[in-house]
Amino acid sequence: MKRINWLDEFNGAITVCDKDGKILYMNAKSAQTWARYGGLKLIGKNVLECHPEPARTRLAKMLKTKKPNAYTIEKKGVKKLILLTTI
Repeated sequence: MKRINWLDEFNGAITVCDKDGKILYMNAKSAQTWARYGGLKLIGKNVLECHPEPARTRLAKMLKTKKPNAYTIEKKGVKKLILLTTI
């Protein structure tokens, strides 16, 4: 039986970065969501460089303090839950 990585198949964008913001992993939905910016080619780049101000400053603070940030947005009629967290 073929083993499936559930992160790859999850129908939500998952992007994983290290403590300094270097992107380590993107699932298929994340690559699709960010395709116009390079998709999987973003792996190895710094996530902070992908965000404009003031989001960049908030994300940098979150990486430093390890405090999660959750909020909702609506884009093109689609409501989204955004969860930024550290481990």
